[in-house]
Amino acid sequence: MDSTTFSLLTSNINPLNTDKIFTTTTTTISSTLTTAIINGTGSAAALTKTLIPEKYQIILLSFAYGIISLLAIVGNSCIIYIILRNRRMHSVTNYFICNLALADCLVACFAIPFQVFYFF
Repeated sequence: MDSTTFSLLTSNINPLNTDKIFTTTTTTISSTLTTAIINGTGSAAALTKTLIPEKYQIILLSFAYGIISLLAIVGNSCIIYIILRNRRMHSVTNYFICNLALADCLVACFAIPFQVFYFF
């Protein structure tokens, strides 16, 4: 609970009187806009520059997506191998799990690596 809500609950102010709430909100919005203009993010070029990720962010995300994709392929391939190799594991439930592991392998191969291209 923030301080404005707490002060409204503990005081005897009429909750229908919204002048104080709107004044506070207007002041906060105008000070935020003033700060944005002072910081230089008021122009479209500066805003676009802040939205484009830096080189280190792209490298870090590429590395993270690569590790996630590799672990998904290795882990799900182990599950598929275990289910298909062991005769005792041949049941309807395990075939369903094998099917889900295969689908997850395909997502790890064909969907996850291409997510990095959205950052370029």
